[in-house]
Amino acid sequence: MTINRIYMFLLAGLTLLACQSKPSADHTAHTHADESGTTDPRPAVGALEQQILARHDSVMGAMDELMKLKKQVAQRQTELSQQPASARLDGQKQEARRVADGLEQADRAMADWMNGYNGDTLSTLTEKQALLYLTDQQRRVNAMTGQLRQGIIQARTYLR
Repeated sequence: MTINRIYMFLLAGLTLLACQSKPSADHTAHTHADESGTTDPRPAVGALEQQILARHDSVMGAMDELMKLKKQVAQRQTELSQQPASARLDGQKQEARRVADGLEQADRAMADWMNGYNGDTLSTLTEKQALLYLTDQQRRVNAMTGQLRQGIIQARTYLR
């Protein structure tokens, strides 16, 4: 098993683990979008949190494809590195590196958002503070979603 494969499996496992809810003191941690109702007794806060978590969940489904594309691009980079040097090859290597970097940044954006989101603290905030926090989180998850989708589109196009 190559180092790249080990790294990919490890990264995929860590990404999936990071997506799981953080346990709370009373072990009733929110597992999000698959539950009925809201996570907060304040309707506006609960509804916005559910929208954010639903967006996250919809994007998590694309993580498998992102990981497969990362592997395919890495394989292409390996193939390119084994060819004799030329100006044309340098351009191909640069393009492969750009696509790989885009996928890596998208993967990192997802992990950063998951690690940074702290819905457990919503109950300690006023409704106004909670809505401000969630509005910022919604902006972040939307940006991460766009980055992930763009990386996937670029990789698909590159690999054709």
